[in-house]
Amino acid sequence: PQLAVTSPIADQSIINAVSSPATQVTITNIQCNSDAYGSFAYPTATNELQMEKGIVLSSGSVLDAPGFGANFVSSIMNEDGDADLDILSNQQGGQESYDACVVEMDVFVATNELTFEYVFGSEEYPEFVFSPGGYNDIFAFLVSGPGIAGDPGLGTQKNIAVLPGGTTPVEINSVNNQVNWEYYRNN
Repeated sequence: PQLAVTSPIADQSIINAVSSPATQVTITNIQCNSDAYGSFAYPTATNELQMEKGIVLSSGSVLDAPGFGANFVSSIMNEDGDADLDILSNQQGGQESYDACVVEMDVFVATNELTFEYVFGSEEYPEFVFSPGGYNDIFAFLVSGPGIAGDPGLGTQKNIAVLPGGTTPVEINSVNNQVNWEYYRNN
């Protein structure tokens, strides 16, 4: 079965895609083009993502996601970037972000553990890795709350989408077929 993406979606669809019976999720802010986020279903546990449901956030149209593996699938949204992504990108020598898609939510859990799984993909792979034009898609998963020490420049927020054992954010120049390849899947 192929990846099925639904967009546009209502806030409740996001909540259904990311929550479990032990969580309470409230969407507090969405800053992205309505075509740049959606939900997905991928019915088998042996799929490439190894996840059966979730949300898709994109700098382009999420409806292009089922065609992953194709070259040059791109949509320009002409949207603003995100200040937090700019800080993380600049720390790695990258440029400002464009067409950012940000979904903010409050999550309350009935246990002492909260787990999220994510897969980072980019149409910039592999041709724009370390490109002189500075194309460097980046992903951040920012958390804040009691007991969380924020990252430099991010106030009370901490980016947990980093490479193991460090602070290097997940982006095409930090995870690819040349560096940190053990975390890279050729899409």
